[in-house]
Amino acid sequence: VLFRSASRHPVLVLERPESWRSPTPVWGDLVQGWYFKPEGRHGIMVGSLTEVESDRNVAIESYSMKTTYEETVPYSEAILHRFPVMESGAATAGWAGLYDVTPDGLPIIDEIPGVEGFFCAVGWNGHGFKTSPATGALMAELVTTGKCTKYDLSIFRYGRFRESKTTASKSAYAIIG
Repeated sequence: VLFRSASRHPVLVLERPESWRSPTPVWGDLVQGWYFKPEGRHGIMVGSLTEVESDRNVAIESYSMKTTYEETVPYSEAILHRFPVMESGAATAGWAGLYDVTPDGLPIIDEIPGVEGFFCAVGWNGHGFKTSPATGALMAELVTTGKCTKYDLSIFRYGRFRESKTTASKSAYAIIG
């Protein structure tokens, strides 16, 4: 099996209290495994940097896009651990989306053998959006010339799975990109 299927990734949005309405950066808590990202003018999004076993291999047509109360508890505890001011914050929204996941955590960037002219850049494991400008540039070169001259794309080859030549990510937090 080339792909493990998809991995469900829930997030929770909380309203920041009046005392914390100043602009804030994106925060990554690599020790506890969470990220915190500003959402709108007064919100902050909380997401996990780790996968939950029950969220692996979900059915892409029928997975739950809603967060449950049970999911909001650890997310709320995570932000309170790093930002005690959030004790007076309030949950306002939550949802879940899917990550396309490869067995080695690295994307596939290649022309697919047997289907002339079919190129893909898939399997980003949650960080494809962040790399899309660079990916677009290298894909344009790959599609128009048949090779990429700026980067060595060999670790992203489609055939690596059949050849058992995968490369493990050097980061335990692969989904932060």
